[in-house]
Amino acid sequence: MLITELGRTPAAQAFTSQLIDQRQSALRTGIQRMQDGGGVDRQMDADRTAAALVTAVQGGVTILMATGSLTHLEAALDTSLTLLRTAGLAPPSAGT
Repeated sequence: MLITELGRTPAAQAFTSQLIDQRQSALRTGIQRMQDGGGVDRQMDADRTAAALVTAVQGGVTILMATGSLTHLEAALDTSLTLLRTAGLAPPSAGT
């Protein structure tokens, strides 16, 4: 697929890494803002979560390109966003 083709030369790999890093950084910033606003648990690793979101999108887009179907991209995004919205928002237990 496209991303695997891009990584075949050192220059292309560096460029691809830069683009992925930019996307991950933007998502990390958004997650951190959500944490600051109390919408997401502060214990969540914002960078790791951002990496998972980038991976979900890239995988979904790769499958979309191969099949023409949005099913996998939609599922990846829906699941990722649901987990993000509900992370750490469970009510505290009675003993705390």
